[in-house]
Amino acid sequence: MRCDDFGLRRPGCLPSGLLTAVATFSVIGGVVGYASDMVDFDLPDSLDDVDRWVAQRVLHPAATLHHEAMTRLAEDPSVTIQSPRISSSLLAAITSGSVEAGKIASRLGRPVSNVAVPPNRLVEAGFVVRHEDPVRARRPLYALADPFLQFHLSVLEPHGPLRRERRPREAWDARLRHVFDSSVRGPVFEEMARTWVRRWASTKTVASKDHVGPSSVSYDGKDWQLDVVCAGEGYVPGDRPVTALGQAKSGERLTATRLRGLERARAQLCGRAKGAKLLLFGPDVDGALRREASGRMDVELIDLERRYTGS
Repeated sequence: MRCDDFGLRRPGCLPSGLLTAVATFSVIGGVVGYASDMVDFDLPDSLDDVDRWVAQRVLHPAATLHHEAMTRLAEDPSVTIQSPRISSSLLAAITSGSVEAGKIASRLGRPVSNVAVPPNRLVEAGFVVRHEDPVRARRPLYALADPFLQFHLSVLEPHGPLRRERRPREAWDARLRHVFDSSVRGPVFEEMARTWVRRWASTKTVASKDHVGPSSVSYDGKDWQLDVVCAGEGYVPGDRPVTALGQAKSGERLTATRLRGLERARAQLCGRAKGAKLLLFGPDVDGALRREASGRMDVELIDLERRYTGS
């Protein structure tokens, strides 16, 4: 049973306060038990309380959640049916960000043609999500499906010595909070944005969303990541009409600079993206950007209030 996954719209699933809810969800995900008995019904009551809660209820060696991720992996036949080393290496590669099959193959020391089965088993088990590019014919990208697993493999697993040398709160303040901000909060927020588009965005916001996922465009000699791309019907990705492009930023104030970047990305897609909406997701929006967006039909700002209550 899950708290509406990325929706968090069910009352009582997570603490009040949208920023607190996002931070808590980025640590434990949407499993109801992780927000109840496994933390002794103790959830942060404000954003200022998150540090205390993480140190006490997740990082502490005696905390139930401290070992939960590895227990889940060890008991799941999708992981144990293949070499545990392969599964661990695959998950470690994916933890560093959405990766292509070629990067996974390099990490595993195998040909690309031989790495399809291990990720597929983890996808079927719900540990990994496969992202097909909505508008480009290329190999899929992979990411961890569960925020708690992302937190464990980014924060807990690689920093064992630091956690053993210091008390949980000291380790969190010294290093692990920064790791969380850079390696967990961002990827989780991006997936929240894609899920919002798929599940909650109205046809007025996004006219067609038959295909939703990340993609990229090239300009100024660089590849620019697009966190959210929506495309209409079409068997061939390159022939699908692009209906929306978006960026999701959890740790910065959204300004017109981000909007200009999306405008350039839309221009690179030429006629197939004519009229495509520009979506900006973030907890903090600059006033000038709000004023500009209010006068444009092609720009949608999705702050946390809209993220949880609107379409």
